[in-house]
Amino acid sequence: MNNLTDIPNEEFPLNYAEYCEIRNKIVSAAWGFSNLGTAVGKQIDRELMEVHEKLGHVWETIRNEERREIERKADGVSICAR
Repeated sequence: MNNLTDIPNEEFPLNYAEYCEIRNKIVSAAWGFSNLGTAVGKQIDRELMEVHEKLGHVWETIRNEERREIERKADGVSICAR
């Protein structure tokens, strides 16, 4: 298993460009449902925005792990994947 910082960008399971694309599609879909002006549309909007928030948390988890790996490498600490 690789450390996150060892994975080339083009092979990374969720790189920044993909994250942004998914995020933008979720927001666009949420707006579309909200603009229907129906109760179910508003509910779908809220649920999609919850997905958007969770995606943001996932991205922060990825970035935090990358930062930890970079800091460990800078400190000369072995960072074998867990």
